[in-house]
Amino acid sequence: HWTQNRCALSRRLWRALEPQQEIYMGILSDFVIANSNEAKDIGVSLRPADSWQTLEGWKGIETIKLSTLFCSITGEQYTNDLQKSFPLVGGNRDEGPWVFEFPEKILSCFSEISNSDIPSIAKKWVTTEELEMDGWSCSDAEMFIGQISEYAKIAETESKQLFLWLSL
Repeated sequence: HWTQNRCALSRRLWRALEPQQEIYMGILSDFVIANSNEAKDIGVSLRPADSWQTLEGWKGIETIKLSTLFCSITGEQYTNDLQKSFPLVGGNRDEGPWVFEFPEKILSCFSEISNSDIPSIAKKWVTTEELEMDGWSCSDAEMFIGQISEYAKIAETESKQLFLWLSL
């Protein structure tokens, strides 16, 4: 039963790359700072924090939520092309974990967030369908935005990449 559910969840996760998307809070979302040539190694890691600087402790944050955050910051209209701009660069496409690289424009945008802008960005972001469905509060959003912004700044300062590592 678990294997059947896991396969179904895996198929649904990949459908998230298509126009129709469902949110799965059980997906672990880690954010890893590393060199671009380390993506495959991150993909085989059971716990990236053992080897790389990693933001842990978040669940259900995937490329669509990150794209809607970007839109909440920039005012751009969300499109599926935006969330598809996160290339799959490591992991097992069928079973996970999955490793996505942050596109440069999103990484740069997140690194430029000022602490004083976080509350207003959070207020916009929590009104998105994806965050409403998952019951995010403004304080949750503010905490995440502050943390992801800090990691984006570190990645840029160290001339490294930021990766999203997803695992069931």
